[in-house]
Amino acid sequence: MTLRLYECLKAVGLHSHFASFTSLGVHQAAHLSDLTMEDYPFLGIRSMEDRTRLFHLVQMLKTLNLEYEDVDDDADAGDKGYPGAYRNFTDDSSVYPCDNLCADDHERGAAVSKLATGSGCKEKKNHRMDFHTSISNKVVGQKGRKGILRRENFCSNIRNNMPTEHNTKPTPVYQSKRTAGYNYGLPLTSPPVPNKNQQGGKRISVCLRKRPLTKAERRRGEADVVTTQSGECVIVQERKEAVDLSQYKLQHRFYFDQVFGEESSNVEVYRSTAYPLVQHMLNGGKATCFAYGQTGAGKTHTMLGSAVRPGLYALAVLDIFAHISTTHVHSPLLVYVSFFEIYCGQLYDLLDHRKRLFAREDGQKVVHIVGLCDVRVDSVGSLLEVISRGTEERTQGMSGVNPVSSRSHALLQIQIRDANQHIAGRMWFVDLAGSEKASDTKEPDRQSRMEGAEINQSLLALKECIRSLDQEQSHTPFRQSKLTQVLKDSFVGDSMTCMIANISPGHLATEHTLNTLRYADR
Repeated sequence: MTLRLYECLKAVGLHSHFASFTSLGVHQAAHLSDLTMEDYPFLGIRSMEDRTRLFHLVQMLKTLNLEYEDVDDDADAGDKGYPGAYRNFTDDSSVYPCDNLCADDHERGAAVSKLATGSGCKEKKNHRMDFHTSISNKVVGQKGRKGILRRENFCSNIRNNMPTEHNTKPTPVYQSKRTAGYNYGLPLTSPPVPNKNQQGGKRISVCLRKRPLTKAERRRGEADVVTTQSGECVIVQERKEAVDLSQYKLQHRFYFDQVFGEESSNVEVYRSTAYPLVQHMLNGGKATCFAYGQTGAGKTHTMLGSAVRPGLYALAVLDIFAHISTTHVHSPLLVYVSFFEIYCGQLYDLLDHRKRLFAREDGQKVVHIVGLCDVRVDSVGSLLEVISRGTEERTQGMSGVNPVSSRSHALLQIQIRDANQHIAGRMWFVDLAGSEKASDTKEPDRQSRMEGAEINQSLLALKECIRSLDQEQSHTPFRQSKLTQVLKDSFVGDSMTCMIANISPGHLATEHTLNTLRYADR
């Protein structure tokens, strides 16, 4: 008895593909040494895990330099307890199995079409004939106890050398190198300058927030690939695969003004990001807070929160009312809010049945939104009621990441006015649309592609404006999109801005996470 193909495949967990191997003329373990990676799809080996297992098996067989064995040992496999498929594919078959596969197995795709027509199938037939010639010319070994021991030792050697939980070598980790001055394909016109405002604080800050793994992600077995080591650095472990199918990790490091881990609460995030903006607004200035990131990364939770964990909206208004009640007793200030969205370059009022709005500039180059509904609020509860009413009107769609994805930018404006309706302070909270690619939609159509294009254009224009603000350039390109045009006041004069980038920790979202980090990285 000699070494059998089925036992080799079973040792590495590929025995379910045994019929595919024999149908294409691979009848012995020694035949595996002739396989190349181009043959894997013909054998039904498509997943990366199966490809890796077969690759290691082939490399091991080449190292051991096995000889071809007698075909009769495989012909009686059905009598030894092997699968019935083994008996169906013997050397006496009068029909080439590749013909049957080409006709019946539609999942073979283009690879099988190559077999069914022309040189592809001929090549496989010749390959099988070569196997038969080798089989008939080489007979190896005894069929006694010695052969059984040799086979058992070989299979044991395969199991010992294949990757397992106990003997897997540590995955190598490499540092991602970043070129100084590289701006991910965008021009960097001037070097950064100190970013200060009149009070000595930062005029613009970029922060990062990492959410924890959800219960659904834990059930799927997703790994956390994001580490927040300190208050300013975040590390992402990107899983990569080399050309030889070996696994390695590429480590990316990004630095921000503030980094919040999954243990950080909305109150902690508010104190470090939106609270300085609120104080600036109460002193008569203009402030803007952006939430950016992939759908499902925690933007809405950061901004809106919940009844138990209030978000930045509620916390900001709470401080505003506390300030007004203690410092403006005799000359009370009034708080007004407006809520609208920008969808495909058009403005819609979320508090007035999605009424169409228009942005206009007056003679002083100040942007006004014609027809925008302002609602006076006198408590946090009334604010949340207004926001809840507006959120129901917001445009949503389905993406590959979230069944309910926001496809528009939502802008909440909070104004402080005196008794004469003069604006004494203004603040914007902007919940940006999800940053997915157009190809991530479940059923991409013309409308989905238009949405994605408009979102990407506005996000790119926003980054250019923030960069211009950060570098104190003489020109700010706020006319490149409707979003930046509406927020023109946030980029000129006495303004403060904070960008909160939200990321998901799961390894399946690594690409989106890196895109978010590169966008937010100034």
